[in-house]
Amino acid sequence: MTYGAETWCFTKGLIHKLRVAQRAMERAMLGVSLRDRIRNEEIRRRTKVTDIAKRISTLKWQWAGHVARRADDRWSRKVLEWRPRVGKRRVGRPPTRWSDDLRKVSNRLSGEPVVVKRSAVRSIKFEEMLPDFEVETKPLDFIHSIDNEWRVLACGKTQDQLDLTQLAHQFLRKTALKPRSLNFI
Repeated sequence: MTYGAETWCFTKGLIHKLRVAQRAMERAMLGVSLRDRIRNEEIRRRTKVTDIAKRISTLKWQWAGHVARRADDRWSRKVLEWRPRVGKRRVGRPPTRWSDDLRKVSNRLSGEPVVVKRSAVRSIKFEEMLPDFEVETKPLDFIHSIDNEWRVLACGKTQDQLDLTQLAHQFLRKTALKPRSLNFI
Protein backbone atom coordinates (compact mmCIF):
# COMPACT_ATOMS: atom_id res chain seq x y z
CA MET A 1 0.00 0.00 0.00
CA THR A 2 2.93 2.33 0.56
CA TYR A 3 5.15 1.17 -2.29
CA GLY A 4 6.86 4.26 -3.71
CA ALA A 5 5.12 6.55 -1.22
CA GLU A 6 8.37 8.42 -0.61
CA THR A 7 7.94 10.18 -3.93
CA TRP A 8 4.24 11.04 -3.73
CA CYS A 9 2.91 14.58 -3.43
CA PHE A 10 0.43 14.53 -0.59
CA THR A 11 -2.94 16.17 -0.98
CA LYS A 12 -5.87 16.10 1.39
CA GLY A 13 -7.78 13.91 -1.05
CA LEU A 14 -4.96 11.36 -1.33
CA ILE A 15 -4.51 11.15 2.45
CA HIS A 16 -8.26 10.74 2.90
CA LYS A 17 -8.43 7.91 0.33
CA LEU A 18 -5.49 6.12 1.94
CA ARG A 19 -7.00 6.38 5.42
CA VAL A 20 -10.36 5.09 4.18
CA ALA A 21 -8.64 2.13 2.50
CA GLN A 22 -6.61 1.41 5.63
CA ARG A 23 -9.71 1.47 7.84
CA ALA A 24 -11.49 -0.89 5.43
CA MET A 25 -8.55 -3.31 5.61
CA GLU A 26 -8.47 -3.12 9.40
CA ARG A 27 -12.19 -3.82 9.58
CA ALA A 28 -11.70 -6.82 7.29
CA MET A 29 -8.84 -8.10 9.48
CA LEU A 30 -11.08 -7.97 12.55
CA GLY A 31 -14.18 -9.23 10.76
CA VAL A 32 -16.09 -6.08 11.67
CA SER A 33 -18.51 -4.35 9.32
CA LEU A 34 -19.64 -0.74 9.23
CA ARG A 35 -23.04 -1.85 10.52
CA ASP A 36 -21.44 -2.87 13.82
CA ARG A 37 -20.78 0.86 14.40
CA ILE A 38 -17.43 0.39 16.10
CA ARG A 39 -15.39 3.58 16.21
CA ASN A 40 -12.20 3.90 14.21
CA GLU A 41 -10.19 4.59 17.36
CA GLU A 42 -11.34 1.28 18.84
CA ILE A 43 -10.43 -0.60 15.67
CA ARG A 44 -7.01 1.09 15.61
CA ARG A 45 -6.47 0.14 19.26
CA ARG A 46 -7.32 -3.48 18.54
CA THR A 47 -5.18 -3.86 15.43
CA LYS A 48 -2.26 -1.75 16.72
CA VAL A 49 -1.50 -0.64 13.16
CA THR A 50 0.31 2.65 12.53
CA ASP A 51 -1.71 5.38 10.85
CA ILE A 52 -0.97 5.38 7.12
CA ALA A 53 -0.40 9.16 6.99
CA LYS A 54 2.24 8.97 9.73
CA ARG A 55 3.96 6.05 8.04
CA ILE A 56 4.06 7.73 4.65
CA SER A 57 5.37 11.01 6.06
CA THR A 58 8.11 9.09 7.89
CA LEU A 59 9.07 7.37 4.64
CA LYS A 60 9.13 10.70 2.82
CA TRP A 61 11.41 12.35 5.41
CA GLN A 62 13.75 9.36 5.34
CA TRP A 63 13.95 9.54 1.56
CA ALA A 64 14.58 13.32 1.69
CA GLY A 65 17.47 12.80 4.08
CA HIS A 66 18.84 9.98 1.95
CA VAL A 67 18.77 12.06 -1.23
CA ALA A 68 20.23 15.12 0.52
CA ARG A 69 23.18 13.12 1.86
CA ARG A 70 24.15 11.78 -1.57
CA ALA A 71 27.30 13.33 -2.96
CA ASP A 72 27.05 12.15 -6.56
CA ASP A 73 24.62 13.19 -9.29
CA ARG A 74 22.25 10.26 -9.48
CA TRP A 75 18.87 10.30 -11.17
CA SER A 76 17.01 10.70 -7.90
CA ARG A 77 18.76 14.00 -7.17
CA LYS A 78 18.45 15.22 -10.78
CA VAL A 79 14.73 14.50 -10.87
CA LEU A 80 14.24 16.21 -7.52
CA GLU A 81 15.97 19.38 -8.72
CA TRP A 82 14.45 19.41 -12.22
CA ARG A 83 11.93 22.14 -13.02
CA PRO A 84 10.24 22.04 -16.43
CA ARG A 85 10.45 25.40 -18.21
CA VAL A 86 8.77 24.61 -21.53
CA GLY A 87 5.23 25.40 -22.60
CA LYS A 88 2.64 27.69 -21.12
CA ARG A 89 1.80 27.75 -17.46
CA ARG A 90 -1.73 26.64 -16.66
CA VAL A 91 -4.22 29.03 -15.15
CA GLY A 92 -4.58 28.74 -11.39
CA ARG A 93 -2.41 27.45 -8.63
CA PRO A 94 0.73 25.54 -9.63
CA PRO A 95 0.61 21.81 -8.88
CA THR A 96 1.93 20.67 -5.52
CA ARG A 97 5.50 19.45 -5.78
CA TRP A 98 7.30 16.86 -3.70
CA SER A 99 9.42 19.46 -1.90
CA ASP A 100 6.38 21.63 -1.05
CA ASP A 101 5.28 19.10 1.56
CA LEU A 102 8.72 19.18 3.17
CA ARG A 103 8.73 22.97 3.29
CA LYS A 104 5.26 23.09 4.80
CA VAL A 105 6.10 20.58 7.53
CA SER A 106 9.47 22.15 8.32
CA ASN A 107 7.86 25.57 8.75
CA ARG A 108 5.30 24.13 11.11
CA LEU A 109 7.82 22.18 13.19
CA SER A 110 10.63 24.62 13.58
CA GLY A 111 9.59 28.15 12.75
CA GLU A 112 11.86 29.83 10.26
CA PRO A 113 13.81 27.86 7.65
CA VAL A 114 17.42 28.62 6.84
CA VAL A 115 18.56 29.28 3.28
CA VAL A 116 22.26 28.81 2.50
CA LYS A 117 24.46 27.97 -0.48
CA ARG A 118 24.65 24.34 -1.45
CA SER A 119 28.44 24.31 -1.87
CA ALA A 120 28.87 25.39 1.74
CA VAL A 121 26.54 22.67 2.98
CA ARG A 122 28.39 19.98 1.04
CA SER A 123 31.65 20.97 2.71
CA ILE A 124 30.20 20.76 6.24
CA LYS A 125 29.71 17.58 8.22
CA PHE A 126 26.49 18.12 10.15
CA GLU A 127 27.40 15.45 12.67
CA GLU A 128 30.55 17.40 13.62
CA MET A 129 28.53 20.58 14.01
CA LEU A 130 26.29 18.92 16.59
CA PRO A 131 28.44 16.34 18.39
CA ASP A 132 25.63 14.89 20.54
CA PHE A 133 23.44 14.21 17.52
CA GLU A 134 22.95 10.57 16.52
CA VAL A 135 22.08 10.24 12.86
CA GLU A 136 21.39 6.52 12.94
CA THR A 137 18.93 6.57 15.82
CA LYS A 138 17.09 9.79 14.99
CA PRO A 139 16.99 10.19 11.20
CA LEU A 140 14.00 12.55 11.23
CA ASP A 141 15.39 15.12 13.65
CA PHE A 142 17.73 16.82 11.20
CA ILE A 143 16.71 16.94 7.58
CA HIS A 144 18.28 18.80 4.69
CA SER A 145 16.50 18.84 1.37
CA ILE A 146 17.40 20.44 -1.89
CA ASP A 147 15.55 23.63 -2.78
CA ASN A 148 14.79 24.45 -6.41
CA GLU A 149 17.03 27.55 -6.49
CA TRP A 150 20.31 25.65 -5.85
CA ARG A 151 20.14 26.38 -2.19
CA VAL A 152 19.64 24.03 0.69
CA LEU A 153 16.90 24.20 3.24
CA ALA A 154 18.29 23.01 6.53
CA CYS A 155 15.81 22.56 9.32
CA GLY A 156 15.37 20.43 12.39
CA LYS A 157 15.88 20.10 16.09
CA THR A 158 18.58 18.41 18.10
CA GLN A 159 18.21 16.20 21.12
CA ASP A 160 18.71 19.27 23.30
CA GLN A 161 15.69 20.83 21.58
CA LEU A 162 17.73 23.73 20.23
CA ASP A 163 15.72 26.49 18.68
CA LEU A 164 16.04 26.66 14.90
CA THR A 165 17.35 30.20 15.04
CA GLN A 166 20.16 29.09 17.36
CA LEU A 167 20.92 26.24 14.99
CA ALA A 168 20.94 28.64 12.05
CA HIS A 169 23.33 31.01 13.79
CA GLN A 170 25.66 28.13 14.72
CA PHE A 171 25.62 26.92 11.14
CA LEU A 172 26.19 30.38 9.65
CA ARG A 173 29.04 31.11 12.06
CA LYS A 174 30.68 27.84 11.06
CA THR A 175 30.27 28.46 7.32
CA ALA A 176 30.90 32.23 7.43
CA LEU A 177 27.89 32.87 5.20
CA LYS A 178 25.39 35.68 5.40
CA PRO A 179 21.83 34.51 4.70
CA ARG A 180 19.84 36.43 2.13
CA SER A 181 16.72 35.90 4.11
CA LEU A 182 15.39 33.59 6.76
CA ASN A 183 12.22 33.20 4.73
CA PHE A 184 11.58 31.22 1.60
CA ILE A 185 12.16 33.04 -1.64
